Amino acid sequence: LRALLDREPAPDDDANAIAEIVRATNQVEERAPRIEFVPDIWVVPVKTWTLPPATHTNVWMPGKGSSVMIDPGSDDDGEVERLLEVIARHRRETGSRPVAVVLTHHHDDHVAGARRAALELNLPVRAHAETLAIVDLLGARVEEIKEGEVLDLGGESMTALHTPGHAA
Repeated sequence: LRALLDREPAPDDDANAIAEIVRATNQVEERAPRIEFVPDIWVVPVKTWTLPPATHTNVWMPGKGSSVMIDPGSDDDGEVERLLEVIARHRRETGSRPVAVVLTHHHDDHVAGARRAALELNLPVRAHAETLAIVDLLGARVEEIKEGEVLDLGGESMTALHTPGHAA
């Protein structure tokens, strides 16, 4: 629907032309979907080794002028490639530049793709010191996030709150 609404109608639009627009859009959406949870927050479900019955972990991408990628939890090459395609699409369509990979905790289904994503995009991995001490991020830049720190996302902001419980 967005593809049809975001363009100028042509005088010769017919059902076949509209069907082709929908087909082409669906092809892009299947591979690199634009799931905008709320304005300025995209989400990408990636296949992970998580607790059943779940099969995916959501990678959140909040931000306006800048954005962060939260919990890229898949180490599957195809899923990481798809995630990188969505990040490229996010930048093209919104102008938002990714500035960091952020980890909420150290469980594999939240961190497995962090090292690769950070290296491919030349981004630091930001997390609590205890998470950074546990996760294998060899070669990636790391930066601690401290309690109360505010991350400026170009018109949006996030405040770090230490909320232990789900992970030690």
